[in-house]
Amino acid sequence: MGNSGYHDYPALKYFKPGKQFSISSDIMPRGAAVFAFDGEKCFLCYFNGLFLTQHGIELEDYYEIIRDDALDMIHPDDRSGIRAFLRDFFSSDSTSDSSVFRTVPDDDSRFFIADIIKYDEQVGGMPAFTAIFHEASPETRIIERLEAQKEYEIFTGFVSPQIFCDQIRVFIENSPDAEYIAGCIGMSKLRVVHDLFGDAKALELLRGISTLLHDKLLPNGLFARWNADTFVFVVYKKALNPTALLFSIDEAVFSVIPKYRIRAQLGLYEMKKEDAYDPASALHNAQLALHDIASDPIHRVSYFNDDIAEKDTKRHYIISEMEQAFRERQFVVYYQPIFSATTRKLISAEALVRWLHPERGIIPPGDFIPIFEQEGFITKLDVYIWEEVCKYIKDRQDRGRPVVPISVNMSRLDTYNPRLTDIISGLTAKYHIRPKDLRFEITESTYSEDPERIQEIVRILKEKGFSVLMDDFGSGYSSLAILKNLDIDVIKIDRGFVLDVTTNERASNVLGSVIRLTRRLHIPTVVEGVETKEQFDYMRGMGCDSIQGFYFARPDTAERLSEYIEQCGGTEEESDIKAFARETTIALAPKGEKKTILIVDDQPINRILLRTLLEDFYEVQEADNGKTAIDMIKQNAGRIDLVLLDIVMPIFNGFDFLEEARAYDYGKDIPVIVMTEADSTENEIMALEYGANDFIKKPYHNETILLRVANQLKLNELTERNQQ
Repeated sequence: MGNSGYHDYPALKYFKPGKQFSISSDIMPRGAAVFAFDGEKCFLCYFNGLFLTQHGIELEDYYEIIRDDALDMIHPDDRSGIRAFLRDFFSSDSTSDSSVFRTVPDDDSRFFIADIIKYDEQVGGMPAFTAIFHEASPETRIIERLEAQKEYEIFTGFVSPQIFCDQIRVFIENSPDAEYIAGCIGMSKLRVVHDLFGDAKALELLRGISTLLHDKLLPNGLFARWNADTFVFVVYKKALNPTALLFSIDEAVFSVIPKYRIRAQLGLYEMKKEDAYDPASALHNAQLALHDIASDPIHRVSYFNDDIAEKDTKRHYIISEMEQAFRERQFVVYYQPIFSATTRKLISAEALVRWLHPERGIIPPGDFIPIFEQEGFITKLDVYIWEEVCKYIKDRQDRGRPVVPISVNMSRLDTYNPRLTDIISGLTAKYHIRPKDLRFEITESTYSEDPERIQEIVRILKEKGFSVLMDDFGSGYSSLAILKNLDIDVIKIDRGFVLDVTTNERASNVLGSVIRLTRRLHIPTVVEGVETKEQFDYMRGMGCDSIQGFYFARPDTAERLSEYIEQCGGTEEESDIKAFARETTIALAPKGEKKTILIVDDQPINRILLRTLLEDFYEVQEADNGKTAIDMIKQNAGRIDLVLLDIVMPIFNGFDFLEEARAYDYGKDIPVIVMTEADSTENEIMALEYGANDFIKKPYHNETILLRVANQLKLNELTERNQQ
């Protein structure tokens, strides 16, 4: 067959001989391999150099034996038992276990012990595991198992759960009245050290951490390495200083890899008397406490409590129900419309998933999406949602009704699928819909995790005609890098800005800078989470192109979206918000040398809004009252081309400004546009009597400001020419 043809065999379709899967498989002093398991069959992903030698088999023969199922390498009499063992293993919370079986189908004499460890990432949407093999004769395999375990512990720090729990029981029996605490140390990104720095550096780091824990925890407790990036321990409560332990781990890591940040976190559980008989549960609770802060960038220590226990109960319930829910089509697509901030017309929508449980009703996405991501089920759900959206668009097309582009979410795990872009293209081809009508949203955090991979995915999708939106923009730390490196069609501004900008001047300045930058790059913006008229007016004033939020519409059924499209749907040109935003900006941009605009308003927020809108086209100056504005005009004689003036201000209001400015040469010819409230007709009349050239009612449209300012400047130029 040759190596070139191994992918023709079903059990080898995920086989990647050049990929470094994990430390445990690549630096093991024994035969090791990585497999994926779909509940029935095993698929070979990788094996190390000792694997075939240990089993005494040639490469070509091995390929032939496992061509349909990697479990065919196991003796027929033991095969069903191993299959059941793997099912139990992956349905449990255990991260490692071991089993004894005979290998090579025609040999009854060779027994092997396999230590298996759950692999952190899925392969082809399936759970995966690393297996390390130890050969043993039928008579001595238990003794050799223990000896192999000792060698294994010394080399890697791993220990089987059963042996470690036995050690804990013995330890507690020596001082049954003492207080104990179980702990779980999580080391973020530890598993990627091998790929970045190689075997030797990874092994040095592991041994360094093991030595540290040995020095810090013994003789007051026990510790073990639990999986690729987790250590567990049980110690006397009085002997543990969590902060000091984490600090020591940081130092140990820094001494080995000073330029790479690995962040340790600590989950703790204060053991009860009865936990001495069930240490596995105590360690599990410590792991739950660690998991509770795993994605928290601030907190590093977490203690198990009732809330964490309740979360775990819900998690197990959701895991037990998710497959059945999928089979019964309990997942339903809801749609939230997106509206133009200028025309208020519906121009697109976002597809969101809802779990309609027959007994519990609607299960909020926040309750099940994170769990689906952890379990790898999210990829299956995402493709289901994408196909439902394609069906909806196809149905409207077939009935001759207008459609709007609909964006769907792309999860982090989706981006690891090598067939991702083929799946997407296949769906649009299957339902005969245009790629431009199906948009994909990628979160900023997904991009930050692996920028090069995301750049390649975006490139391919755009070549195929799809649009890509960056969701939650501004929520992470890579925003500027995204704008620089990623060819994104639309930026969706994180809802956190909506909560802050109306009360936080600094947040307003940041958002204003983002909008100015995206406008220069011709990248339109959608702001999420807009719930009130005040927020809408503010975001529209800042220059956001589109609005998504409860102010316009909540997520609802496909039928309700169709009603929205019929009632207030925009044209196809308006739905192409990138082109629409670019054309609008170009049309409103003034020509020629930049003029200087003076904004006079006592409210900083109002000045920020106007500066954000005008700064791309004009030089902008600011004053917080009429007296300061007069002084600035005097100091900049002939260099202020137009004034945007508020009326109600302390010290020196708008009328005072107009009265003094029009009385002297330095200000009598400067165009002044007064900003007035919608119901202030009296102020409008007075402003014109005092010499205002124009007025704009608040709240205003961006285009209104730009056009009124451009018109006044043009009129002033014509007046000056006539006077000459």
